[in-house]
Amino acid sequence: MTQSSDTRADALFKRICGLRVSDFFSADDIERLTRALLTERNVEAISLRFGQPSRSRILARLKSSAGKLGAWLPESAKTALADLLGQPVHVPKRIVHEVIHSPEFRAEVQQLVQEALETFLERGVAATPGGKGLRGMMGFAAGAVGTVLGGVGMDARLREYTDRAVGKILSEIARKLTSEQAARAFGLRRKRIFLRLLDRHAREAGDFLDWLPIAEIEKIVPSIVAHNLARAEVLEIVREEIISVLTELSQAHIGDLLDQFGLRQQAKESFVRIANVLNA
Repeated sequence: MTQSSDTRADALFKRICGLRVSDFFSADDIERLTRALLTERNVEAISLRFGQPSRSRILARLKSSAGKLGAWLPESAKTALADLLGQPVHVPKRIVHEVIHSPEFRAEVQQLVQEALETFLERGVAATPGGKGLRGMMGFAAGAVGTVLGGVGMDARLREYTDRAVGKILSEIARKLTSEQAARAFGLRRKRIFLRLLDRHAREAGDFLDWLPIAEIEKIVPSIVAHNLARAEVLEIVREEIISVLTELSQAHIGDLLDQFGLRQQAKESFVRIANVLNA
């Protein structure tokens, strides 16, 4: 290439560096480009051409790797993450109470308590007069106290006792789960899991990821993207973020942005090379 071509390319690059991102793109331009690019058909094509083959290659490399997962992190990062994960974990009380006091969980605990009571009584009063087992004990008690506490009454009192016991158990579980002691235990447990994970081989991670239904998830991603880009509230969020990014980038000239990342010289060389190809 001639020196004059390089000079023209240098001058054009210098001119571009004196402009701002907003001189090239508007929020409307980027929004239209986003909507045109991220159609269901295009997202599916991108996934088939790039996403799925890349995933397959990464999984294959992980499965054949002899290294451990800890090799991905420097020692300083391992220590910092371990300390962070070891901090107390306070489970929100609202979530605990929603789970603990849900009808489904209460029914499960009630069933366990009732089964435990029945087992205890059956074993403890197997030789009770009037018959063996829990029913025999109930019949014996009914005969002893008369018609006021008959067999049905004893069943009702057992259910009432079980219900009260379940209430106390659930309250105690909720109290312990939201205690400071539990928060510290959760944090230490999380830290130990993290450290053990770092000591595992990368191929184990590959086997685990391969076990997940990633391929099936990939098939429905295009429809999810298209569905949400058709929602007015999502488009408004996207537009606000585009405007925010453009505003931030346009506070400085393009050359200044390149200088911030130490990329001006590399960008210039690439620009000149591309300009020469186009002018050839």
